[in-house]
Amino acid sequence: MSYHNPKFVKNAREQLDNSDPVLAGIDALFAQAQLMPQPEAALTGIQAMRLHNHDMRQKRAASEFEARATNAEKRATTDVLTGLKNREGMEDVLHRRIEDIKRHPQKALLVTFVDLDGFKALNDGCGHKMGDAALVEVGKRLEGVFRKTDVVCRPGGDEMIVLLPLDAGEGMSRTVIKGKIRQALDGMVAWNQHGQPFPVGASIGVYMIDGYKLAKDMSTEDIAKMAEAAADAAMYADKWHDADKNSLPAGPDDPGHPKNRRLLAAREHALAHPEIEFGNN
Repeated sequence: MSYHNPKFVKNAREQLDNSDPVLAGIDALFAQAQLMPQPEAALTGIQAMRLHNHDMRQKRAASEFEARATNAEKRATTDVLTGLKNREGMEDVLHRRIEDIKRHPQKALLVTFVDLDGFKALNDGCGHKMGDAALVEVGKRLEGVFRKTDVVCRPGGDEMIVLLPLDAGEGMSRTVIKGKIRQALDGMVAWNQHGQPFPVGASIGVYMIDGYKLAKDMSTEDIAKMAEAAADAAMYADKWHDADKNSLPAGPDDPGHPKNRRLLAAREHALAHPEIEFGNN
């Protein structure tokens, strides 16, 4: 093949990325080949192509390394069972949202804790496989009722956390959030082999990180801890009277507790409508 052939030079150059910093050196070798006798031109052209191929291999290796690093990071921040953000992923999103609020105090963030009432009974009564299926279903349902900008997380166990960013002028009340979550979990019932229903409900706590009310000297980590503690306390208050499971005579099993009242109502509704089952309603 002649390296004096303009068509060959044009085709070779078309294989090169014009943004490649190595291109200048390769172009110089091709230009040099045009001024050489045939044998020397061939060797110079081969050098140019080898340089190009070496550069392409390095780029491919770098791209593969970056892809592996991205996949490793995703695995580290993703709950294997549900595909939601795990504890580490949730903390990362929470910290980034807080940093954004610090820069733009007109923004806010709603930190919502969701504890799945009745899940332990379902897991014990229907088996771990059904328990896993219930967690996956809950994750899908929560993602289905919130916006794409909201992040549903499973930090572990039977607990979910939803992070809802609010721009200036946006608002969403705690009542609306609780209503969305409880509506999403409506019909979350599994049945054991004896025909007993095991409904899953939710105790919910919401705390707002308000950019205008943040203390300027608080660190991002301290704000995150404060928000998580406040949302957790609100969730327990939603589960037990005064956030104390022993605030009624029969303790945590007292039917007067909000959690138990909700589960009892869901169980009675399931018995009246035995066709209700998650994934089938």
